[in-house]
Amino acid sequence: MPFKIKILFTIVMFVFGVCVCFLDSGKNSAGPDWMWRLGNKDPFRKLFFRPDGSIKRFTKTSVLIFYLVILAIIWIVVPIEG
Repeated sequence: MPFKIKILFTIVMFVFGVCVCFLDSGKNSAGPDWMWRLGNKDPFRKLFFRPDGSIKRFTKTSVLIFYLVILAIIWIVVPIEG
């Protein structure tokens, strides 16, 4: 993978991480039920949100750690070409 592409991925992940930090943790953060395929019973909604729509306690932290792991894999495992 070229060095410039790795830099681009890093910048994009940083922007996504900043966006995650600005997510509102209050009630009804999940949005209305019609946005979810199965409404309140959607498994992805239950994974990230409580029944009242607020974000679960460690959701932001786990998403940021996931982004860091992806960046670490890109920078450590994938060799630089050219």
